[in-house]
Amino acid sequence: MAQGYLLPGCLCNKAEQTQTGAQVVNEARDAITTLLASADSIGRLIERIASDARNGATGIRDIEQATRGLDQSTQQNAALVDKTAAAASTLRQHAQALAQRVSQFKLH
Repeated sequence: MAQGYLLPGCLCNKAEQTQTGAQVVNEARDAITTLLASADSIGRLIERIASDARNGATGIRDIEQATRGLDQSTQQNAALVDKTAAAASTLRQHAQALAQRVSQFKLH
């Protein structure tokens, strides 16, 4: 008979342990759900960062291309300035030579 009294006590104890285990499982499920939601949110943030980085890289390439174009234009302008300076020097020499020749004429 002693075993008969122990059996209901054991069953109550097992039911209590089962209920506690179920609570632990539910808490673990909730924690995993929260963790998965956080991981999903972090994944979206990483995707946005990657997209912004790609856009930034495109912007930098555009700036680099524009800078190369400005550099090329500056070099072309510098070459034109050199040609203009040389032409002005030649024109000045011709003007001086013409002025000397014209000064030899006398108007009456």
